[in-house]
Amino acid sequence: MLDARMIGAYISKLRKEADMTQVELADRLNVSHQAVSKWERGESLPDIGTLVELAKVFQQTIDQILYGGKNKNHGKPVDPLIKKMAERPETAGEAVNAGEATVDELVDVAPLLKTSVLQKVTEKIDKKLFTLDHVIQLAPFLDEQTLDELLAAVKVEEADWKIIGSLAPFTNPETLASLIHTTVHEPPTLKEVVRLAPFLGNYTDAFLHEAKNEEATWGDLVALAPFVKRHTLKKFIEDHPEIVPTIKDLAAVAPFLNHDTNPLVQQALDRGGEVAWEDIRSLAPFIDSETLVALLDRLNEAVEFQQLVELAPFLGQDHDEYFLRAAKNGMTWDDIKNVAPFVQRRTLSILIDGMADGPTNARQIADLAPFLESEKLSELLADIPSDQIDPEAITALAPFMKKSRFGEFMAKLLKKHNALP
Repeated sequence: MLDARMIGAYISKLRKEADMTQVELADRLNVSHQAVSKWERGESLPDIGTLVELAKVFQQTIDQILYGGKNKNHGKPVDPLIKKMAERPETAGEAVNAGEATVDELVDVAPLLKTSVLQKVTEKIDKKLFTLDHVIQLAPFLDEQTLDELLAAVKVEEADWKIIGSLAPFTNPETLASLIHTTVHEPPTLKEVVRLAPFLGNYTDAFLHEAKNEEATWGDLVALAPFVKRHTLKKFIEDHPEIVPTIKDLAAVAPFLNHDTNPLVQQALDRGGEVAWEDIRSLAPFIDSETLVALLDRLNEAVEFQQLVELAPFLGQDHDEYFLRAAKNGMTWDDIKNVAPFVQRRTLSILIDGMADGPTNARQIADLAPFLESEKLSELLADIPSDQIDPEAITALAPFMKKSRFGEFMAKLLKKHNALP
């Protein structure tokens, strides 16, 4: 395969010998100077069309550029093959069939080719000329369909897990699973399933069931979690008692275990596991309120009201005492507005009474109106100055106000407007 850093260093050497700047070379090749810079740093390679022009600029053969000015140590020169692919890709495939070039040379220059060009070349080549090793080396540059066709053509009869791992990132789950079933004659190890899980799709569960029974780590579980079904993940934990997760560990897999996380959290607490606030935040959406309360009780730090606001959707109204306790350390009107939908009406009234400063305008009360007891709503409205009443607030409050209170509010509003010049 090509060495991008060696090629880049040689291009840099040629440019400097020609006393050209990167900008001047870029202008000659009709590319950006950033592209030239990336070539010279070995971060990318010129495409085949540009490579042909680059060779002309420096009066070099394409082989000299690709091999850093050194002689190629195997096969025929790739100049003819590159030039054919730059002009008419299909003729390059015909050249391989005629023995004018080899599949090995195609493999060498594959990093320079667009996927569409490589597809046109390979479809013209007699598939009998490909070996499995060729296909493995070309896999990163081929589209899925062409790769599948080549794998079918080379008729792989036996493969090991190393070969499967080389092909896995570049083929689709169906082809990969079929290849494993027809060519690999030994069950996978757990580590092999973990490594292949991102590429096996819905087949991951089946291969995990087939895997050799061996000791697992928490890292294995975390790696598998996004790719297996919930019941498979739960069974994996049950089958591997050597896995002893901490609360922090469970926070990483809770999105995949959902409410099956509850007993695991309880077990971790029973073992005396430490609890951090960030872990509670991560676990809250996936555990029930009783488990969440158990975590809060184990937390070795005071919980601020603003922190509980984040947990409000998950605590439930049976645990309002946590809000009342935290309110003693201070809260804002926005905090109350945010917890209002999740606490009892009586709790909401107590929280409002605990505020150092009450609401200052009708709109603030309108935000809470759907969740307040009618008496509390009337009490709050009575303290609002007339200059803090506006039609939008009354529209929002109207469905929740008693008729008598609504009349008083309208009277205040009319008085306010009559006082205007």
